Amino acid sequence: MKKPIRVLVVDDSIICREAIAILLNQAPDIDVVGKAADGREAIDLNRQLRPDIITMDAKMPGVDGFAAISEIMASQPVPIVMVTGYLTAEGAGMTLKALALGALDIMEKPEFDGSLASTLREKVRLLAGVPVYKREPKKQREYTVMTTNVEGRASKIVGIVSSTGGPKALLEILAPLPKKFKSCILVTQRLPKGFSTGFAEWLNAEVSLEVREAKDGDRIEPGKVLVAPSGCHLVLRSRDRIALSDEPMVDGHRPSGSMMFKSIARRCARDSIGIVLSGIGVDGASGLRELRQSGGFCLAQNETSSLFFDMPKAAIEAGAVNEILDIGEIAGFLLICAES
Repeated sequence: MKKPIRVLVVDDSIICREAIAILLNQAPDIDVVGKAADGREAIDLNRQLRPDIITMDAKMPGVDGFAAISEIMASQPVPIVMVTGYLTAEGAGMTLKALALGALDIMEKPEFDGSLASTLREKVRLLAGVPVYKREPKKQREYTVMTTNVEGRASKIVGIVSSTGGPKALLEILAPLPKKFKSCILVTQRLPKGFSTGFAEWLNAEVSLEVREAKDGDRIEPGKVLVAPSGCHLVLRSRDRIALSDEPMVDGHRPSGSMMFKSIARRCARDSIGIVLSGIGVDGASGLRELRQSGGFCLAQNETSSLFFDMPKAAIEAGAVNEILDIGEIAGFLLICAES
């Protein structure tokens, strides 16, 4: 019989702590082996209990969730999902910081009678088996200089699609790009409802480029990063402007990466680069295939650097990809394109 998933629950509220523990223990394949009231206790219990996964609160007295994630990932790493009550536009930047520090995912605190209870259990099952490695605080990835010929690949538009594991990958791509980067970057990232504004603000504070949530009619301009709003497709209206659409979901998603890529393929294909990053599912694959067939240059993140390889793999298997690159190689590729 398969051993149950061992979980450490961390929350400064005894009510929330006990509620999360009860919700998780309702599943026969999940066992809450410890509970911590703050970050310091979480660090100590992680060392003692060696859980398979930790659910981590954000704001706690003393050592908060962010400091705890940083120390745990630098000393005895374990999969961590941040479970917080701050999934709002105002609190998004704060909780997204957890992803940069090494947490695998974030979600809103569940209620006993809500669907988020089953979502939490599914996240625990999904993330408990993900390999994690030591992360030295403030250590940055070295960007690889591409040897591939990039002549003629400088593009007006770079489209990027990502899901679980995407925010951290996006940060690693955008961080080294100069303020005067020659392309406009369109981002479709699957996020919790109402989270896109804070996500854009978080990225904007971390990188040199101008990053903001997209608005209907925005112009395509160099050095700008436009993020698809929650619940809206981000598409090209023309070569020079974007549009937001509330058309039906594509492959179960709105915003849809495939819909964004297809709009680029129809209006700006030969002057574009399409990229599929880490994520669960197949979003982006069909759209990227159309973009490649129309003359765009298409990349997928490799399995080694992807938290979840589902989306890149789907794009590769669909014949949609020109090259498969490490996340550092993607950043290096775009840097060289910007200089060509």
